[in-house]
Amino acid sequence: MTFYNFIDTTQSAIINSYANKLHTSFNGKVLDREVPYFKTLTVQGRTLIGREVQTASLPGRDGAVILDNKLPLRNILLKYQIDAPNTAEYRRATIILNNFLHFKEECSLIFSDEPNYYFKAIVTNVSDLEEVSNSMVGTITFTCYDPWKYSTSENINKTSTGSINVDFIPLELVNVDFVPELITVKVKDNVSKVIIYNNSLGLKIVINGTFVVNDVIHIRLNEEYPVTINGKGKTEWIDFIETDFDFYIKNGNTISVTPYSSELTISIKGKAI
Repeated sequence: MTFYNFIDTTQSAIINSYANKLHTSFNGKVLDREVPYFKTLTVQGRTLIGREVQTASLPGRDGAVILDNKLPLRNILLKYQIDAPNTAEYRRATIILNNFLHFKEECSLIFSDEPNYYFKAIVTNVSDLEEVSNSMVGTITFTCYDPWKYSTSENINKTSTGSINVDFIPLELVNVDFVPELITVKVKDNVSKVIIYNNSLGLKIVINGTFVVNDVIHIRLNEEYPVTINGKGKTEWIDFIETDFDFYIKNGNTISVTPYSSELTISIKGKAI
């Protein structure tokens, strides 16, 4: 999976400087600063979210049975104003705004009242306005196909030999499931198989190959080609039959590695709903 136009941590620092006003940053550009006469008015859709439940009715049974229960995509509606002094400046502002909104890939979306989190968003709709003056109020819809928001801080890591107890997740996120951002294994024996287990959930990642002492395996489950060995792509070494590609971790889980002498590091990115 290709990642998005990534967020520079300075982006959150810049938008954090607007402490007393609501400002919008998209793909590293603070719209209220970069677009002439642009002002963020309100934002909807970034707080509470419902669930998408798929059900089926069974003959002779009251109600329904749940087939699937998940978070839906999230639409964030930004209401803004452009108030230009003349037609030429109004046109210039709209051209600049258009240039800052349109990307084929998801981009980071940050608001100044929550600078420590970003959404992965793409513009899917804008209001169609009747142009009657050099001042306008419009809306922009940012669609987040991943409804979570992610921390702009450094990843949270833990390293140990043989196994790791997942006790490093922040208190406010202890009920959240995490797909590790990065799993690192430093091999300490010459072996032909490396297995990462989530002993608590019965999930595993199996990699078959020729490993020697001090080989470093990186596993990035969120990427299209998730495995590298010493920096070289080795995704073909994954055991596609034995591996659970829905591998995830939760607070309190125990993660272990075989061979047990290996050094294991788990890295997660903070997130919230």
